[in-house]
Amino acid sequence: MENNRVLKEIQEAFNLKDLTMVLIYKKADETITKEDALDVLKDPSEDGFVRLNDEGLSLFLDGFIIYKRGEIQHRGVEGALTNNKIVKKLRVACNYKDEDMIQAFKRGGKDLKKSELSAFFRREDHKNYKELRDKYLLFFLRGIKE
Repeated sequence: MENNRVLKEIQEAFNLKDLTMVLIYKKADETITKEDALDVLKDPSEDGFVRLNDEGLSLFLDGFIIYKRGEIQHRGVEGALTNNKIVKKLRVACNYKDEDMIQAFKRGGKDLKKSELSAFFRREDHKNYKELRDKYLLFFLRGIKE
């Protein structure tokens, strides 16, 4: 899923205002303006749209963890930012347990078993690792709306 769309879904799910978005980036030691935040939230067809790269979304997610839970030990993501890593960071930020995650997926339109959920959080080289596809990420993002 496009990073801009993921960010927009998170912003809507948690009802984050523009200045809150700026604050979240600041918590990850990234300085952006309100206009910068608005540019990445625009529709791709709008003038001024700016494509958000993996590093930009990862910084936001790190800042979101700090915003919701306080300082974190490790920041950033090794390798490409995958849907699995996005959901893992949101899980940490919101302090979700397995049952919370399963309920979020269910509210978003997808019933999951605990074993299916745990497969998304395994190491990529684990035999039972499962890639979180875009549609599953969307189910989750829609299910976490506060």
